[in-house]
Amino acid sequence: IEIAAPLHSNSSLDGHARPTPSLPAARGASSAGGSCRMVSFSSINRLLVPVFVGYIVYEVYGLYLFCQPPLAEKGGVRWDLIESGPLDLVLYFALTQKPPPEQFVKDRHLDEGQIFVDKTKPREYVYHRIGIFESVVPRSGEAPRHDIRLEELKLPESFYHNGTVYLHVVASPVGPGATPVRHQATRISRHQVQPDRKLDRFWLLGAPPPGDKGPTDDERVQAVIGAAPITSIPRIVEVGFVTDERPIHGPGLREKGLDHFLRKREVGGQTLALPLFVNTLVSPRDEYAPLFDGIALPSLELRLRNVGLAYWIMQQQMGMAFDDAEKLYGMNEYDSDSFKQMISGSTPLKIVLVYSVTVLHLIFEYLALSSDVSFWRRKTSFEGLSSTSVMLQACMNIIMFLYVKEQRQTKFIMYFIGGGLLLSFRII
Repeated sequence: IEIAAPLHSNSSLDGHARPTPSLPAARGASSAGGSCRMVSFSSINRLLVPVFVGYIVYEVYGLYLFCQPPLAEKGGVRWDLIESGPLDLVLYFALTQKPPPEQFVKDRHLDEGQIFVDKTKPREYVYHRIGIFESVVPRSGEAPRHDIRLEELKLPESFYHNGTVYLHVVASPVGPGATPVRHQATRISRHQVQPDRKLDRFWLLGAPPPGDKGPTDDERVQAVIGAAPITSIPRIVEVGFVTDERPIHGPGLREKGLDHFLRKREVGGQTLALPLFVNTLVSPRDEYAPLFDGIALPSLELRLRNVGLAYWIMQQQMGMAFDDAEKLYGMNEYDSDSFKQMISGSTPLKIVLVYSVTVLHLIFEYLALSSDVSFWRRKTSFEGLSSTSVMLQACMNIIMFLYVKEQRQTKFIMYFIGGGLLLSFRII
């Protein structure tokens, strides 16, 4: 009886043996496939970086075109204060957005700190004069007196009830009894928890060391307040004029949604009544001074600055974009304030420099993470690597991730730390 033997993979149908590939050749084929995968991965990296930079340049250029005021070749409307003489900029604190009474504004011979109270209305109608920039030329922003420093700003009692404080800026011609030509009311306060009130502090040994004088009056009041948000104001505020001396195309302003700045002239035609510039984002939110009875009086610095119309339009557009990102996408308010501070200054040089560094930081972070991924994809053996160092690196990534998450200040860097953390777990 003949028993047929099964055919092996190295046997042909006629029974002759086939040559079997050696093990090194098989390994070479496998490594060749891996190198092909690595080439494709590195090619994607080379493609993604230029595409990302090109997209950023395209978006910046589109924003630049949108922010440019529409210029008129012939005629057009002009800024109504372009030929104006010197103006006085008077600043008030109030608990309402309504402008201060005209009789109070016209009398500018009163000292700073003068208070006007409308007794026929609720306590919110209290206007506290905090400063005045005299003889300001709108076109240049020049004035005999520039920055104003207010030490220990004392406000009326009604401002310490945890309400909303507004800054009123009124521009009037120089001289008593002149009618105001501009008024701008801006919310200046935020309900804030200062960093030193977020966490309770206590002595590790249970009692203060010998010679300690005990808590100060401010510390006692803050202990009573606890971590409750209270009305706080910035320490620096910038005010001035939004300027543009070029002829503007009226229909083009309507397309940009700025037609509400157009005013009809008595002699016919239109004029451009640009708003006053008020910037309350110079001071970070965590540096705001609290308004609470019993705490040390806050200090306030007032600066005189002018901005161009194009830069002001950009500030408004990007400010609204960050507000939408904060509401729709859950963007951290700390990140939102940081971006707004970059665009809120009176010069575009700072924003160009900061955003350029930010884009480069993103690119380098991505390249570093992709380099780590490529390294571990090529690695077929842990020979020569210390398992202890790999574990320590994973522990460091965990600590950094938890620290950034606990601070609740920025989510941007968390993505890169999280990517490194996932890579560490994959290695382990």
